[in-house]
Amino acid sequence: MLRALSIACFVAWQSVALAAEFKIGDRVVWRSDTRASNGVEEISIEGFAFPSTVRDIQNEFLFLGAGWIKKEDALSVDEALDYFSERIKAHPNEPAFWNNRGRVWEEKKEYDNAIADYSKAAELAPEDATAFNNLGTAYQSKGHNQVAIKHFNEALKADPNDATVYYNRGRANQYSGNYAAAAQDYADSIRVNPNYLPGYNNAAWLAATCPDEKYRNAKLALGLAQQAAEMTQGKVWEVLDTLAAAQAENGDFAAAVKISEQAITLGSDAAIHGGVRDRMTLYQASKPYRMPAD
Repeated sequence: MLRALSIACFVAWQSVALAAEFKIGDRVVWRSDTRASNGVEEISIEGFAFPSTVRDIQNEFLFLGAGWIKKEDALSVDEALDYFSERIKAHPNEPAFWNNRGRVWEEKKEYDNAIADYSKAAELAPEDATAFNNLGTAYQSKGHNQVAIKHFNEALKADPNDATVYYNRGRANQYSGNYAAAAQDYADSIRVNPNYLPGYNNAAWLAATCPDEKYRNAKLALGLAQQAAEMTQGKVWEVLDTLAAAQAENGDFAAAVKISEQAITLGSDAAIHGGVRDRMTLYQASKPYRMPAD
């Protein structure tokens, strides 16, 4: 199972919209006029408007993996499509709105619409890595990994210090069975951004479960997975699933079973049926998990 996380790492404020009702497991997008803090400085949230999963709810705040936003700043996926379409009508030459609507199309699995929006964004801002990265994710979602890698390469030419692009190229390489390149890309995502959670999670997963033993590293996998679990406050089932796989690779099957049980309490039914229980069965039989060699 390839690890793919959408993580927000800020707390947002200053929105006048009424808060919608959300529940754990919902996918949400946030408004482009929100201001946010990344813990260091005030930033515009526009560039981060991608769908993320609600992991926890406390009063008026939603936890999206590594940080919190206000409910009133969140939109459902369908609301976000209308929201960014209106922004595009008002500002047709603003690439951020085309990129953001493309992300929503991609969330809805309408990849050709996403590619059209990302292509428009790239036309408007050919020096910006964002649209090329997004084109890569859309083509990857269609199963065109080599085309995706070409777009990720273009994105890295524009910005060689973008952790997300390294991570996304790593996923495309992993899907293609190029594990050495995938491991390097995940390492580079952490190198350029030491707080980049998805890089830690996927690097740990690859090191723990790679079908080619020369790319497995039990000690590295456990260290990275433990860091990812700390970063997510133990509230993200995918990260706990990775930690369990790392514990199993280290031979601590009792810990792997216990952590898998914790992951199951956090995951949706679809997530659990997607493999957590099956992996836990392996750990109960004192066997590590190996991802498919596909």
